[in-house]
Amino acid sequence: MTGAVDHRPGKTWWAAVVSVFVVQAATVVVLTSRNYFFMEDFRFLVQLREGPIDAELLGYDVFGHFVPGLALGNHLFAQAFGASWTAASVVILAFQLGGSVAFLRLLIALHGRTWWLPGALAAFALSVVMLYSSVWWAATWTMGATTVCAVSAFGCAQRYFNTRRRRHLLSLAVMAALSFSFFEKSVVLCVYVGLFALVVGKLDERESWRQRLRGALAVWPVWLTLGTLASIDLALYFAGGHHENLSEPPPLALTGEYLLRALPEGSFTTVLGVVHPSVGPPGPQWLVPATTTTLFVLIMAWTSWRSRLAARAWLWFLACALVSVGFVALGRLGTLGVDMTAQMLRYQVETNYLVLVALTIAVPAALHTLAHGARARLWHLRGVIAVGVVIALVPGWIASVRVISETGPGRTADEYFAALRTGGPPPGPFLEYPVPAWIVPAFQYPWNMSSVIFPLVNPRAETTTDPRGSYVVTYDGTVREVALDYLYGPAKTAWCGGPEPAAITLVTGMQSPRQPDWDPLLVVVDHVAEGRATVSFTGKDENGTPTSAAGMLGSVFVVEGRGRLAFPTTVALSEVVLFVEGVRVCIERFGIAVAR
Repeated sequence: MTGAVDHRPGKTWWAAVVSVFVVQAATVVVLTSRNYFFMEDFRFLVQLREGPIDAELLGYDVFGHFVPGLALGNHLFAQAFGASWTAASVVILAFQLGGSVAFLRLLIALHGRTWWLPGALAAFALSVVMLYSSVWWAATWTMGATTVCAVSAFGCAQRYFNTRRRRHLLSLAVMAALSFSFFEKSVVLCVYVGLFALVVGKLDERESWRQRLRGALAVWPVWLTLGTLASIDLALYFAGGHHENLSEPPPLALTGEYLLRALPEGSFTTVLGVVHPSVGPPGPQWLVPATTTTLFVLIMAWTSWRSRLAARAWLWFLACALVSVGFVALGRLGTLGVDMTAQMLRYQVETNYLVLVALTIAVPAALHTLAHGARARLWHLRGVIAVGVVIALVPGWIASVRVISETGPGRTADEYFAALRTGGPPPGPFLEYPVPAWIVPAFQYPWNMSSVIFPLVNPRAETTTDPRGSYVVTYDGTVREVALDYLYGPAKTAWCGGPEPAAITLVTGMQSPRQPDWDPLLVVVDHVAEGRATVSFTGKDENGTPTSAAGMLGSVFVVEGRGRLAFPTTVALSEVVLFVEGVRVCIERFGIAVAR
């Protein structure tokens, strides 16, 4: 809803736009070249690969979220490319560049091809929150893809406001549906676009509330389209029972603290290229958010004082930001806490592009109110000002990109799986054990086990529960043969049981040290079975609390004949109990060891 004139851009304008895309592409390529899949990425690639495209696949639940777009995208990718990080990097780059194209088209719909658009484009394309999603496959398919499609839908709505052409309405329907499919909470796009029409309107300084209301009602097909799509998405969300898996709402005091800290420690710092608290000058951690927040408050105050349109733009942003961070608080605050939620980059993607849109409206509107002489002086100094801004922001941005590249789990995963990814045949079978928790945490069992992950990384990799002649990948990525360092035993036993279910305490009163961060802690059993039998293990931790002997991992196995079974555990065991079902099984030796 703007009357901006779309001037024909010159070669310099296009050169600047192309330069932004080139720098963005180069940065993303560098980041992805030093990363790999981690966390729930492996779960997606395994679970979503097989089976037909049906309601079960599209209704796939991810931590209480309805994400058919993620499910279908990962299904098609895994079937076509398996766990190829090269192919994944191409997909990530396409999302990143697509988001920048969408943001540029949104700005053109709002302002026309004005001279400063390449700078605003750079602020979005090279923002640390967008770049962060490039080093995490799951984040690319959730907040990253959602935001790309939402920005595109916003631009389609704006072009329909300007032209009333049906093709823009159709494009809006497609992009909004895609955005909703990647993350059901993206239905808040309806709120963002609706508030923009009511609060900001046609970017007219003198436009009244009544005029904006009439203008909003005049584009009723937009509201009908968005409302219909959002209703369908939410109906499917509740019908699928996804809401039953959501965490409890956080306490009111915790929510209030987060709402106060979300923008100062989040978007107000990241929009200036700073990852807080990882990057900043010497001194207290609050110095960076205090400085950036003060800067934004001054910009808001000065532009709002100069221009009513600027004031409306900031009002729109603050209202939308409240909605955005409010939804984040409901979903993640109770689990992650205030510090992590306020500072986690992937939760700042929406507010990042919203604040940039507000800036592109408020600052030009305020500058337009200056006297002609002042505007002329600023025009002649625009190059100097642009260079000064770049010089001021680039050091923090470079440091932040380095943090994203070098400190994330994806970088660690790249180093850990480097030997496996060479494509050559492994020296032998790998022991069944969990990968380090900083790559995939134990609570994501079984998607953290070598039997699930290693064949994805290298199709020639095999796994076994027999430690003899098997191999492990150490924390630094080295492949070596298993060497057992016993913490208890191996103790001889003379117990036999079966074929009815029976139980025997194998060890009691022993305090086992906790598992080292990188060496799997194993329960090792030598057995002789007269046929096939099912054995399972329970236990007690060092406090005497009953638990699975494997902790968060599995502890039910099928044994046959004479052999050695080793299974990992995540708890310090003081007692282990064996249950046998099936044929007669004898236990010859038992121990608890660390695989070195």
